[in-house]
Amino acid sequence: MAQIGMACGNLTAADQALQQAEALTRQETLAGQALLVAGMRAWYWLVGGNPDAASRWAEQVVFSPHTWTPSDNDVFLMQIRVYLAQQHSERTLDLLEQFREQLDRPGNIALAMEYLAAYAVALHQAGRREHVQAVMSRLLAMTEPEGSLRVYLDEGQPMKRVLQTLLTVPRGTQTTDLSPALSRSYVRRLLTAFEHHASRPAQHTSRTDASPLGAREPLSPQELNVLRLLAAGSTYVEIAQELIVSPNTIKTQVGSIYRKLGVNRRTQAIEAARQLRWL
Repeated sequence: MAQIGMACGNLTAADQALQQAEALTRQETLAGQALLVAGMRAWYWLVGGNPDAASRWAEQVVFSPHTWTPSDNDVFLMQIRVYLAQQHSERTLDLLEQFREQLDRPGNIALAMEYLAAYAVALHQAGRREHVQAVMSRLLAMTEPEGSLRVYLDEGQPMKRVLQTLLTVPRGTQTTDLSPALSRSYVRRLLTAFEHHASRPAQHTSRTDASPLGAREPLSPQELNVLRLLAAGSTYVEIAQELIVSPNTIKTQVGSIYRKLGVNRRTQAIEAARQLRWL
């Protein structure tokens, strides 16, 4: 649901789904799923305009070919997406080539498509144009029969630039294995999809006293509980009793809520939360 929310530009829905997923992973203590949810949160930060938070997550995640499991696939590709957003093309290429055997698998077409899409963007950022054409030839051949769009749109504007460069390649020097006319037609269709996607307004709730929601750090589930009790008129002592913590802990959490919402009073926090449909 979080992934669908981000694909639709509805960051509020994506954030709410992520908070529920984060709460479930803590409740069930499932390490593999927790890492995946954390990676999805990093993607949310990228989409919402908080690349520094996404970068901190990416730097903490380390993979090894010797301990690789299928659950690492999606998390690794999210880490790659963060590095691509930071223009770390050579570092990204090193990682993609190091883990090619784990990701470029004929038996898993969806995974291979995501891998090739990220690889093409990294090659383009590094200026390796001929290699980009070869990788995109494979990717287009895999996606064109089904008319796939999402694997391209999820890579954002860097992929759009890759597609645009394919149309500038002289027909006589094109190195793809596909029919040039068929490939170009599909590339134009993909670029049209990017235009339609960009023209659709994002659906995160408007704010009058702060920057867009996506640029803000989300509230934790515990902070949401505190916020709801604040809105109900409870005192710090009453909230502490309800949540079985100390009043000082509640005071610290309220300060964190105010900071994240960009407010300094209870009434402002409640109004901001209502605009975000959190209350």
